[in-house]
Amino acid sequence: MKIAVGCFDASSAALGAGASDAGVGGLVSGAWEDLIVPTSRPPDAEILRSGLSLGPHPGNAGLAAFALSPNGTSVIDWARSLMKVSLPELKAELENSGPQPISVLRAAGGGTRSEWWTQLKADLSGLPIEATNHPEPGTLGAALLAGLAAGVYPSLECGEMLIAPSRRYEPDRQRAALYEASLQTYQTMVTRLLLAASGNEA
Repeated sequence: MKIAVGCFDASSAALGAGASDAGVGGLVSGAWEDLIVPTSRPPDAEILRSGLSLGPHPGNAGLAAFALSPNGTSVIDWARSLMKVSLPELKAELENSGPQPISVLRAAGGGTRSEWWTQLKADLSGLPIEATNHPEPGTLGAALLAGLAAGVYPSLECGEMLIAPSRRYEPDRQRAALYEASLQTYQTMVTRLLLAASGNEA
């Protein structure tokens, strides 16, 4: 019997979406919103001070920086429940509302079913986002790791041939400009909160 060690579910989903090497980040849009950036070397101290976590990643890069936020689909579900809005109604309302070294984000998770939300993430990040063609990338990532451990795959590249993007979202600079002031306010407040938490209040 062979026993393979798995990984963090978001890492598995990122791997199943094709985020294995440096240069392709994984955007896992589930109950939490997770950004996983594979890297072959530890990031500099400034990035770590920003609040990102660093840990092992099962992909080829070996390490990844993790930005994890509970503001994923759980928040949308809460808001929909509060306002008694169905998913089709929410989609229609959003569509009618108007307009780093990573080269691309590979998106996975239930949140990718919302084209409006995924497009907004591309706009605000300034990066193209590719949604994977596989309905369960987390399961695929775990299967790739099990296949690697069992000798079915000599490397992760073999299994990654099963992964292909089904939709690509290019950043819309004009739409991003509508959010620029709010984004700057958010970034300023996060910096101040982190400084206050560390006892280095400005």
